[in-house]
Amino acid sequence: MRRLASIIAIGLMAAPAAAQEYAGNWLCYDGAGRIGLMTLYAGSYGFASRTFQDPASGTGSYTAYTDGAGLIDGNLRAKLGVEAARLVTATTGGVALQLETGSAVVMLCTPR
Repeated sequence: MRRLASIIAIGLMAAPAAAQEYAGNWLCYDGAGRIGLMTLYAGSYGFASRTFQDPASGTGSYTAYTDGAGLIDGNLRAKLGVEAARLVTATTGGVALQLETGSAVVMLCTPR
């Protein structure tokens, strides 16, 4: 009985790591001090910056990729040029979401 419970517990602990889902809430930051909360859900995203009146804050739409999402419109796309939000492996071993322009990574987001 204990062996079965141990196997189930180990399986449940490994399940979140295997199911790398980009939809949900992410705490994002960049090297310049911009910090915000990004939410991706059902084809829409929202970014709320901690900086008062940050032009990147707002909502938009995205299309799903196999490794994340492509931003179609909204303030992140228009003001910062963010084209994609891709799942990557974080330095801590978990998952992270990196927000990319056509030439650089501009923010890194961790699950919230």
